[in-house]
Amino acid sequence: MSSKLLIAVTGITGRQGGAVARALLQDGTYDVLGVTRDPQSERAKTLADQLKIKMVKADMADEGSLRAAFQGCYGAFLVTDYWASCGMDPLVELQHIKNLGNACKAAGVEHVVFSALEDTRKIVKEDNPLPKLKGLYVPHYDMKGEGLEWMRAQGIPATGIYTSFFYSNFIDFGMGPKRYVPDQPAVITFPLGTEPFPMNDVEDIGRFAAAVFKDKSTMGKTLGVSSQTMTMEEVAKLFTETLGIEVRYNMVSRDEYAKLPFPGADDLANMFQLNSDYNKEFCSLRSSEDVKKYLPRGVPLRNWIMEHKEVLLQRV
Repeated sequence: MSSKLLIAVTGITGRQGGAVARALLQDGTYDVLGVTRDPQSERAKTLADQLKIKMVKADMADEGSLRAAFQGCYGAFLVTDYWASCGMDPLVELQHIKNLGNACKAAGVEHVVFSALEDTRKIVKEDNPLPKLKGLYVPHYDMKGEGLEWMRAQGIPATGIYTSFFYSNFIDFGMGPKRYVPDQPAVITFPLGTEPFPMNDVEDIGRFAAAVFKDKSTMGKTLGVSSQTMTMEEVAKLFTETLGIEVRYNMVSRDEYAKLPFPGADDLANMFQLNSDYNKEFCSLRSSEDVKKYLPRGVPLRNWIMEHKEVLLQRV
């Protein structure tokens, strides 16, 4: 039997959960228990073999299965997936968060680290013309913020982490450089104006969470994490320098972006617009001294682009 404290990691087969598991194991302070809907999936089995960890079956829609999974765990890293497992339904996401929180409380988990985001309803001023979606400003943000406050009201010892735009979105969400006209520069398209924008290498989120687990004083606090903050003009210039092709920033309006032909475009348009309109609020927490304390040096975007250069060029 290991003498190390055990931390359950939800979303273990996803980007965040996997990054947190790797960081916890590399730190060496904790053992990790992977929590997934299907431990027999190829991804889960491969990861269990690579990391030498146990996988248990639990579904965020089933509180009982989560209670069983969290039994005996000192800590739990919680992350919900609005885009996939929640079916882009904010009420489903909120219920998943409550199921996770109730299960942690019932199992006696001593430290919860929850991947949260702002409840933008507390930021947006009444005179802001931003349209509401499903009664919310940014559905994939707002329920995470409400869920974190709910956890604290229940007495759950939770540290909230506000993450930032993932570098991997340039690939996963197709937000990287695109060339729409032959022999013309490629473009990155965002409704961000000229404001700086915080971004994350997902492995930095893992390292940040692992450091937070080691500091009990973070319980009840909300911390922000970013790897690098840049304007989109700076990002386009960096893509140009690292990919060896000309890339320009195509600055569009919120309404233009919302009409792009992919699910959730209006949700993301609101997110980008809010970052532009309330830039200080979004950037301040993600550039505080806490970030430097728990993540002394983030992965620069340049490094990430170079690592994924081949894939990015294939998608131009």
